[in-house]
Amino acid sequence: MSDQPRREPSTPPEGTYPPDHWSVRWHVPYFVRHRGRIHLVVARTSAGATAAPAGGLRVYREGETVSDHPGLVAGSTVDLLGRRWRVAHVEHRVHIVLDRVNPEGEARA
Repeated sequence: MSDQPRREPSTPPEGTYPPDHWSVRWHVPYFVRHRGRIHLVVARTSAGATAAPAGGLRVYREGETVSDHPGLVAGSTVDLLGRRWRVAHVEHRVHIVLDRVNPEGEARA
């Protein structure tokens, strides 16, 4: 499988990612509208040398990588397209589960 995601569709899908909880499936491209532009978010995972699996999120825009977030494990925080998220769970070859963090730094329930 190529490391590059497929090209953006000619008519981007409507909607945005969930407001408070997001299960980003492994190697499934998610189209996210941010500041009037379409971005593509792709999750990667690895079993790693440690007991806990790790993952990463990569954001593309117009075929170019605009941000890369490697080494995510449960408890990590990541700023992704204008929102802060806490990694709730990483499961190798399945998904990275994110919970949106409110301005006070606590994960939203």
